Amino acid sequence: MRDWFEELFKAASAVLGSPEAPAANDQHFAEYVSILIPSEGSTDNPAESETPFIDAYVAPAASAQPGIPQNTDSSNVPDVGQSLSPISAAGGSSFGIAHVDLDAERVIPLTRKRLRRRESITWPALYDGNSRARSAAERLGLLEELRASSKIEYGPLLARAYKEENGAQRLAVLRAFIADNYPEGPDVFRQALRAENDAERTLAIDGLVQSACRHDLIVAFDDRVEALAAKAALAYAASRRRRDLVESLSPHMDAGRLTTILALLAGALE
Repeated sequence: MRDWFEELFKAASAVLGSPEAPAANDQHFAEYVSILIPSEGSTDNPAESETPFIDAYVAPAASAQPGIPQNTDSSNVPDVGQSLSPISAAGGSSFGIAHVDLDAERVIPLTRKRLRRRESITWPALYDGNSRARSAAERLGLLEELRASSKIEYGPLLARAYKEENGAQRLAVLRAFIADNYPEGPDVFRQALRAENDAERTLAIDGLVQSACRHDLIVAFDDRVEALAAKAALAYAASRRRRDLVESLSPHMDAGRLTTILALLAGALE
């Protein structure tokens, strides 16, 4: 049994850079064993498990990102008992690495959760039945065709395109929804109001106003771009009178934010 523990520790050492496995009489041997063995009650057999007990690893210093300080002194590697902990995973091995703290400025979280893959581009095939891959320019052209057609049945297809696309294609989708009153428009505008792209959020504000969904603009009052927050506030109040803005906005923001927005809109207020 001890040989098995030592073999597991050698595997972990190859990843973590520890010099060697502890001797059987080492005072920390029990601690290493408690880290490497399965959690209590587990029926996993490491020899039969399809999932290795180490699911991720830390790249060596040579492949680390530039500008990140590296710890090349093995004497400064933190105690293994602090760096590793057993984690459980339904249907898989109960071994795992929680995190590795190489130095005070580089903490790397590790997880068994699969990375989310980018959405496949499927909407063009649903439009014209052609399953071949399209370039970004070709897809943008198709979206312009959809916008020009103004057919209400294309609403779900445009909503799917917004979900799958990025960049200019997403902007084209939003403009198409603004151009015509598609039932799917408000939901897409609500999503776009939380997008990273400033242009998407700008179009989302216009779309929600056109869709008579002004109440949904409240979330934009905290936009990181103050000009967009002011745009949403002015659209929400539906008035250029300073008094009306104060009455409309006061319940939804603190005094400091209100002062900032009123200052930005000073030239547009009556």
